[in-house]
Amino acid sequence: MKLFSLNLLPVMLFVLQGCTSSQVNDAAAQIALEAITNTDISYSATQCPQVKNNCGANGDYVEWTQEDGSVACACNN
Repeated sequence: MKLFSLNLLPVMLFVLQGCTSSQVNDAAAQIALEAITNTDISYSATQCPQVKNNCGANGDYVEWTQEDGSVACACNN
């Protein structure tokens, strides 16, 4: 049984590395998008009230439902 679990270790590490890379790439893309477009974006419903509060009178605040059913929001300044 140990031989079987040792053989799976490289596969498990590869899968975990792929997930981590994807999350890092998503975060980097979000930071770049916010910087280029002067937009504050959140993909977490718990952060949307803060985004809305920071948006101010001159910002354009929007919310939308993502594919997984969670709420996301943005303020376009």
